[in-house]
Amino acid sequence: MRYDTGCYVAFCGQVSGENFVIYDDRRRYAVVHPRLKECFYINESEFKQLERSVPVKTDSFEQLWKVYFEHTDIRERFNPQCQRNLCPKWYRKNMVEFT
Repeated sequence: MRYDTGCYVAFCGQVSGENFVIYDDRRRYAVVHPRLKECFYINESEFKQLERSVPVKTDSFEQLWKVYFEHTDIRERFNPQCQRNLCPKWYRKNMVEFT
């Protein structure tokens, strides 16, 4: 599989002092960048192995964010059209507050 490394390498150079992962859900690969080290790639077969070995659990911060989002909502100001303009539906699958 061919990876488009140009943008990842540039991004890794800008934030070399941070730990991060850039994940491409459609192509099923990721760029993993450990702090102050070289980035490396995880392909689809490695993802399948990780999915089997890592237990799925909900994050406490995820639950906390959902509660916060629900309690700060102002029902009288609900505007789905504005919400769709500011946050498209295709992006919401990755957002905890819309799941």
